[in-house]
Amino acid sequence: MIHIFVKAITMQKQSTLRTTLLLATLICCSVALLATNSFFSSFFHKKPPVSCEIYPVIIIGGGVGGLTTALNLAQNGIRTLVVEGTAQPGGLLTLSHSVRNWPGIESISGNSLIEKIKQHAQTAGATLLPETAASLDCSSWPYLVTTAPDIDGNIKTYKTTTIVIATGTTPRKLNISGEDAYWGNGVSNCAVCDGGLYKDKTVALIGGGEAAIEEAEYLSTLAQKVHMIVRKPSFSSHEASRIYAVSHNPKITLHLNTIPTKIAGDATSVTHLTIKNTLTDQEKSLKIDGIFEAIGSTPNSSLCKHVVSCNAQGAIKCDEYGRTSHPGVFAVGDVTPTHYRQAIIAAGNASTASQAILEYLFKSGHHPEIPSPKDPLLKEKRTPQTQHSQPPHEQTFTPDVLPAVIIGANTAGLAAAMYLGYAGYKPLVLDGAAPGGSLNNTRLITSWPSEEKITGAQLATNFTRHARAAGAK
Repeated sequence: MIHIFVKAITMQKQSTLRTTLLLATLICCSVALLATNSFFSSFFHKKPPVSCEIYPVIIIGGGVGGLTTALNLAQNGIRTLVVEGTAQPGGLLTLSHSVRNWPGIESISGNSLIEKIKQHAQTAGATLLPETAASLDCSSWPYLVTTAPDIDGNIKTYKTTTIVIATGTTPRKLNISGEDAYWGNGVSNCAVCDGGLYKDKTVALIGGGEAAIEEAEYLSTLAQKVHMIVRKPSFSSHEASRIYAVSHNPKITLHLNTIPTKIAGDATSVTHLTIKNTLTDQEKSLKIDGIFEAIGSTPNSSLCKHVVSCNAQGAIKCDEYGRTSHPGVFAVGDVTPTHYRQAIIAAGNASTASQAILEYLFKSGHHPEIPSPKDPLLKEKRTPQTQHSQPPHEQTFTPDVLPAVIIGANTAGLAAAMYLGYAGYKPLVLDGAAPGGSLNNTRLITSWPSEEKITGAQLATNFTRHARAAGAK
């Protein structure tokens, strides 16, 4: 009996020991697992690496405005990084199959024009990064630009002393059948840009606001017929004279209380637009050659709204030199409150801003340790925007009165002649004693965005030929 009792106690002790060892093993494994998870968590979710290099300028956006800014800065010896974006590299211009209002080139696809400017900027020394900016930190110097994860999940942060926002806009869409399929091939959101392609043709304009009325007036000078599709029973504009002019224009047919429902075509271009009357639910198909959407666009400013001031529409507020409310942050192109959204205007806007950026860098010593935003050096007087009176839109021209006379055949004069010519007017250009202006005396030009190298005389010749092709005299 005693032997059996002792054996039982021994077995119980052994069982307790095994249990203790098992518990200890589980605890050790748990600790090891937690440590391993902590290690891998810190490894895979570590903070994005911060570049040691500090770029004097980082440009966010790879459209005409961003690339032109990069070109001008690079040619002045400024190391410039362009974060192009991945959603629509090159911007909305790449969707246009024919650009006819870029001075010096009578016709070129939007994608080809962007490639020419991009190549020019890279040749000048700009660095292009095919990534998307995800966040900005402008709370201290230097500023930080962090990218979204790439295809491998990598996130990067770059340091800079100056940021240029050139992110453009996103057009509002109708979200109807056929819209995406024919965007850029018969469907456009810029009558001024693409209206010249539809001379003596039939087009539809969708929208009822002030911008739509303005574009309808413009299209009526080019197209044979304009169908204006207005969702509401009346226009949203308060300009009675312009509403009257559009309503009584023999070339414009109004469709009030009407919405578009379907876009159809022959796989290469638009041929029909289906519309529906919202009061009767009756549908009809219009035979057309092109569609223009004048329903607005949204500035791509969400990335920087915590840094700079924006207006009610979301456009970044800036002065005529692109300077925003935050020192060292500039904005160019369509993301600003510009009335006319065209490639050449974005390029001109960018060229002006580039000079202000160079001045800013010079004043800051062009060094990573640049002055504080409170430094008096940066408190420059801003030139107030000049308010220009609008010309009377009801003005008509008789056959013996010229719509416009342009005095001077320099780049500005010839560009204006080209634009007016495409708008259906026949401007007269008085070229003076020196056709082409001082441009003819320039032996080599390297700053024209679409040409890496060209003589002044050749560029003046291209401008002249383009203006004449558009109808200028």
